[in-house]
Amino acid sequence: MTHAAAHPSTLLLTTFKYPYASGEPFLAAELPYLKARFARVIVQPVMGAPQRRELPEGFELCPPLYHGKDRKALAVKALLDPAVWKMALAERRQLRRSGDPADWKRLLAWAAIRKRLEQSEGVRRLLAAKGPRAAYSYWGHTPALASGLFAREGIPFAVRFHRVDLYEYGGHDYTAGQSPLQSFPWRRDLEGAARLVFISEHGCSYFGDRWGGAGFAGRAVVSRLGTPDMGQGRQAPRAGPLVLASCSRITQVKQVHLIARLAAELARRGRQVEWHHFGTGEEDAALQAIEAARAQEGLSIRMHGWVENAELMAFYRTTAVDLFVNLSKSEGIPVSIMEAVSFGIPVLATAVDGTPEAVVDGRSGSLCSLAEAQDSARLADKAEALLGPARPAGLDPRALWQERFDAARNFAGHAAALAALAEDGAGR
Repeated sequence: MTHAAAHPSTLLLTTFKYPYASGEPFLAAELPYLKARFARVIVQPVMGAPQRRELPEGFELCPPLYHGKDRKALAVKALLDPAVWKMALAERRQLRRSGDPADWKRLLAWAAIRKRLEQSEGVRRLLAAKGPRAAYSYWGHTPALASGLFAREGIPFAVRFHRVDLYEYGGHDYTAGQSPLQSFPWRRDLEGAARLVFISEHGCSYFGDRWGGAGFAGRAVVSRLGTPDMGQGRQAPRAGPLVLASCSRITQVKQVHLIARLAAELARRGRQVEWHHFGTGEEDAALQAIEAARAQEGLSIRMHGWVENAELMAFYRTTAVDLFVNLSKSEGIPVSIMEAVSFGIPVLATAVDGTPEAVVDGRSGSLCSLAEAQDSARLADKAEALLGPARPAGLDPRALWQERFDAARNFAGHAAALAALAEDGAGR
């Protein structure tokens, strides 16, 4: 063992909001495994909010780079900072030479937040730590921006990619043919990364195809998210109402209006239907479709809004849910689907991005195309095929969860890999 390795190990975890407001709720399941491998885990959020959840014991929380209410002041300060402009201009020239999107607003935000992150309390604590050290960004965009500094200081760092931080079409309100592709001015910051972590095979392949995967050979890995084992859910009685569940923000990309239409179509076919949706949002098309569906005889709709994860898990454990529905236009791999299949609930979902890795036809549910999602009648046929007496013989959603999305296995392996990075860095 080297002299450096005799010191306690330290991990810097950068988040976007966690533990503020409701940001990154699924990160909480990963934290115990990080703490099991590191003596110190420093948490550095980018954005704060008035509400804050409690971190588990033993985690060090640093002040956020800014609070949501200060966003305009941050923008004004960035516009008056020559160093921010210099960084943004240089990056814009690089992006234009490579033919990549170069959005001025995004470039300035990137430069301003990068400067703040490199000067943050969390980064200062990591730089001052002795012994094995590593940095881990939970997102592949702005929270990873101190990566250049880590590379210069010889600190190994890992970056996890989900959806909005990976796919050029992954913006929350992206509409094909109408919206510009996302600009990713921070891609070159990743050249020194020791580990690029993707939550799906699809995401890893996309990165390699779009961003030159050959240069990251051996460093780009798939390490799936996961959910804790909360047990088997209640089996739905066939004589009772058809219970649908969905869980997402109500935004354009989530297409909640199509779930409302599906619920109404199933009720029109003579079934009593209960639809429970968890999540908030103000997307007009969805809200209008939900109100229209309420008029359908035989359909009961309950919009639960945002709830604590424990409340959602209690719902799945005590309610006989027949079908979970996700009709998004784009996804990483939804944690909401992992949670549903862990309780043995079959899923009907659009075959987008990494979703087919969680929804396997005949095993954990049924996939539909984006075009089929627009056709309520065809979608209802697919739902009934999953629920009727002729349901697939091999349908066992919980078995697929055990194989791919068990948090105990996935997060333990990921934390062990981060600890190995830190040890390798200490031994140099």
